This record gives sequence, structure tokens and C-alpha cells, in this order.
Amino acid sequence: MNHHPYFNLLLHSDDELSAHLGEAITERVTLHEWPLSWVQQLTTAGGRRLIYKSQAVPSVKSAFYAGARSPLLVAAETLLATDDHSALLIEWIDGQPLGKMDWSSVDVVELAGKISEEIGGIEGELPVYQAVGGAAWPVFVEEVLSDLAGLIRSLQFGATPFSLLERLDGWSRSPDVVALAERDVRLIHADLTGDNLFLLEGRPKVIDWQYPRIGPASLDVANLLLSLGIDPRPHTPPAAVEMLYFVRLGWLTACAARWFPPGVATYERQISALAERILKDDGMVAVYSQKSQEDQIYPWQTPVQKRKIPPQRRREFQERNPFVSASIRVHP
Repeated sequence: MNHHPYFNLLLHSDDELSAHLGEAITERVTLHEWPLSWVQQLTTAGGRRLIYKSQAVPSVKSAFYAGARSPLLVAAETLLATDDHSALLIEWIDGQPLGKMDWSSVDVVELAGKISEEIGGIEGELPVYQAVGGAAWPVFVEEVLSDLAGLIRSLQFGATPFSLLERLDGWSRSPDVVALAERDVRLIHADLTGDNLFLLEGRPKVIDWQYPRIGPASLDVANLLLSLGIDPRPHTPPAAVEMLYFVRLGWLTACAARWFPPGVATYERQISALAERILKDDGMVAVYSQKSQEDQIYPWQTPVQKRKIPPQRRREFQERNPFVSASIRVHP
């Protein structure tokens, strides 16, 4: 097997894939790559087209396809499954995703509800990345806020105040959020967008099951509608959009803390934007200062963890974050 030139990903060679398929690979085009996955389109000498996907933890896609049973799913075959890596061959879909089709908003709203119901009815042994609904909601929130606190204390997040954690914690306990966390809790896709949904001869097909979760069904409805430019609020329970944003925020926090720490500066900006959306009704202002974005005055955001932090910059951090002042030593 080959290694990705930059990321910790494994890739089958043309010879390995040709031997498995029984015909030569004549074309291989990369469609998408990032630190946790590498997606390619394969074409064989016989004219077959397939999707090849290599992944690293924490994706559960290989195990999900192996255990799930539903007409929503395309055919998939696992070629590699270890504790850290997996690789699959996935059925090619000859058609356009919903996001590139012409749908009225009414049609899409109705379809979103039906797809959500079908996802909740998928049968089989279903591994999930995470539970975010029911009794798991406060546990999930605590984990996210704990990871954020660690990133702030370690100075990897140099422009995020501790007060943000207090605001998010208060939001997570608000009546609308607590009620939603207990409502229609079941399997959700958690990344249901117009690019991941196809219609084949009138039947829906949903792809990209890397990180399914257990949570409120309305999160999938909100996600799909948002991806198509439709306001979900008239069609979903109160707080559904904000809870969806918090699930995204939790994923980015986990990436910064565990899955791909070198992207920490980008994650902090994205987390700040999501937090602002979640807390907008609480008078929340942007927590990532324009000065720090433009002037990059916080060098500890860099992936180089041992970079020396100038004392003045540490003092700036302490002034904005009095909760951690006593735990950070500043030398004159």
C-alpha cells in the first residue's frame, strides 16, 4: 500500500486494486482529500466506475456499511479495516445529487422529513461516532466544553475567552434545548446535505456515513434544508438549528484536541463563528477578534507546540482570560 504524501492515510496501489477487481485500472482521479480521508474515482478497462475511499479514525463508515441494512444505502465493500485505517470500494452513483437539482422548497421540506424517518429506520448492527441526544446530551456538552477549556489553557486557542464556555453551558441547559435533546432521539446521519443525497429512479440514496450519531431527528432535517438555502426554523422544533451548530462545534473541537491538532488556528476561527450563531440571542458578539485574525498577534496558535510565547503576549491572554491567570507563569 502507498502512503499519502502529507496525511496519515493509506492507499491501495493500482496493481492491488486491479488484482482485486479482476481488471486493470485505467483512470484514477482524486475527488477530495483532507487529513482524515482520501476519495478517488476509479475507472476500469471494462468501463466500470467506482468510488475508492481511504480513511483514518474516527470514521465508522466501513463498519457502518458492513452492519447496516437499508435501501437508502449504496453497495460498499471493505478492503482494509484496522484500528487506525480503513478503505472501501463504493458503488458509483450515475446521477446528480439533490443540491444540483431544481426543487421547490415545499418539495424539499417534505422529502427531508421522509428521509429523516428512513434514516431512523435503518436496521442492523449500527456503529455510531457519538451520541448527542437523550441522556447523552449533557455528557456530550461536558466533553466539548472540557476539550475547549484544555485548548484555551494550553494556549492553542489564543483568542477564545473562558466566558464563552460559560455562555455555551448556559445555553445547553435552556428549556428549548433540553426539550429538543429528548425529542425523537434515534439514528441520524449528522451530515445530511444536498451533496450527500441522490434520487435513483425515484428512490433516495444517502452517502457519506463516516460519523453517524444518535440524536434528535430534526438535526438531519435542519442540516439538509440549510445546505439547500432553505430556512429550517419554520419546519423544525425550537433550537434545532442552534443544536446542529453545537454538534458541528463539537466536531471541530475534537479535531483540534485529538484528530488533527495542526489545524488548530482554522478550527478556532470556525468554532468562534458557530458560537456566535448559537448565542446570537444572548447578545453574544464575535469572540475571535479581528485584530488577531489580521495581525496574527497570537503565535501560539501555530501547529508548532513548543514555540516560545513572548511574555507580553501571555499577559494579553491573561487579561482577556482571568480564570486562567493564576495557572500561567509569566516571566518578566
